[in-house]
Amino acid sequence: MKKRFSIFFIITCILGSLIQISYASDWQAKKSQWITVENYEVHFEMPANWEFFNDFISIPLLVKSPKRDQGRVVISVTPFNIDNIEFDHDEIERNQKLYRKGREKWLSEVHGESIDYFPYQVEKWEKAKEVQRIGFSFLLNNIAYSEHSYYVNCRDHIFHLKALYRHDDYLKDQHEIQNIIKTFDCRPPETSPGS
Repeated sequence: MKKRFSIFFIITCILGSLIQISYASDWQAKKSQWITVENYEVHFEMPANWEFFNDFISIPLLVKSPKRDQGRVVISVTPFNIDNIEFDHDEIERNQKLYRKGREKWLSEVHGESIDYFPYQVEKWEKAKEVQRIGFSFLLNNIAYSEHSYYVNCRDHIFHLKALYRHDDYLKDQHEIQNIIKTFDCRPPETSPGS
């Protein structure tokens, strides 16, 4: 009996290690490309096995990971037709209340419930002038999700990026997801090489 347990334990450890290596390699192999979205080109450094779709169900750009367990990471990108705007830092508290009110209204319509809200934060990214971030986690059909919204001033153009994923499936990968999002860059199409 002890020998059977030892063999089972060893096999379990080996399989667990292989799964962890597989998950780790998902994040390591990167692809980098410019993608046309409306009047702009945007860029992410994303894992090689991720895909993107233009104009997917009225979303200008949708970036998605492969399915893991029952879920996947989905990042949407929507350019706002607003240029040369500065974020109003005095409005952060008011915007945070409006965000929460809007999320609670939506949750009541879909019979979900909020778990936690992530406070508004102002961030600086390497390729973005300024970023404002807010988010929340919620239950829908007994599944916990995390949603993070980013309002990005990239080269004086405003973009809304939203990351959504099943909380439990990607809890340990949140840092990697943030790193992918932070590689976001943009440019007008006329600056493309060969134009």
